[in-house]
Amino acid sequence: MINIACLHAHYSNIAYIERAFYSHTVQLEHYVDPGVMWHVQHHQIEQAKMQVGKQLQWIATTKPDVLVVTCTNYIALMDASLSVRMIEIDVPFFKLLKQQKLPLTLFFTNPQTVEGTLKRLYTYVTREVEVVVIPKAFDLLMAGDKVAHDKIVMAALQDAPKNAAVAQLSMVDAAEKNGLLHPLMPLVEAILNNE
Repeated sequence: MINIACLHAHYSNIAYIERAFYSHTVQLEHYVDPGVMWHVQHHQIEQAKMQVGKQLQWIATTKPDVLVVTCTNYIALMDASLSVRMIEIDVPFFKLLKQQKLPLTLFFTNPQTVEGTLKRLYTYVTREVEVVVIPKAFDLLMAGDKVAHDKIVMAALQDAPKNAAVAQLSMVDAAEKNGLLHPLMPLVEAILNNE
């Protein structure tokens, strides 16, 4: 059995990971700290960086087989080297996007994650990526209104181009209903195949 520790920025991400691994023999441990996002939104980046580093080190002491970081903002803040295997949720996703031949449109709800995500994406993908930020949705999610968040995201994705993808885990439900690429698609395989 694989012991997977997951670091999330919001509680709503737990359900996505649980669903993705439902039919696999794994043990999932979830750690959540939405306070980091508050510090990022208030431009207190150094405090957020310190907290993420502490969290990662602390989770590593539980000795999971793999530590998965599900928040793109967390990933952009990381600079710790750990004694455990770590997967940043966007790395398998970027590898999937690299295989796409068409021009790519990438949807976000959190404008704070765009710059860091694109900087990392361009180490995998050499062509230009069109970015669309869906307004208001992320604030609703952080306020605990996932239903309203999902409604806004679903409406925005209905007319998305065929070659579109969503960059954030919180957008997976809407992406699946619209047949779009999303970060969960390659994650399970990457973990189970030790990629």
